[in-house]
Amino acid sequence: MIGPAGGRLFCVVAALWVLATLAACTHTPTPQMRDPIHLPAKAEPPFQMLDEADPRYPSATAAPPGMALLHMQLARRFPELLSNRVALTLVSNAPILAADATYQRLVVELRDTAAASAAGPCRQTLHVWLDPSGAPVDTYPVASDCPAR
Repeated sequence: MIGPAGGRLFCVVAALWVLATLAACTHTPTPQMRDPIHLPAKAEPPFQMLDEADPRYPSATAAPPGMALLHMQLARRFPELLSNRVALTLVSNAPILAADATYQRLVVELRDTAAASAAGPCRQTLHVWLDPSGAPVDTYPVASDCPAR
């Protein structure tokens, strides 16, 4: 049996060991703390949102491609997107007018699932413009947002 003095010594040693372990873990990179995937930001050209009452509103546009197809189309321009760390989610889809041409403007969220902190994964918004046939014309990444690690 351990006496009162021995019990206190054990508790102090155990507490110091726990603190040392926690301190070491806060400075040791883990597989979850990889450098985030982010695409260089690119400003969108001026455009105007179209509503259904506008005569320029496209009467028949191709449906946007499925996310798997869009992911592969975007990966041709941005090879970083081929990583299995990347998850793309469609946020919105709206017709726009730019330089007298109509496009579909997709807002897509890119999440880097491996560059996550306790506050969540790194995210980046991509604005993808599609021509009337549904093919991507250009992509405009917004600056990425990574929660503090």
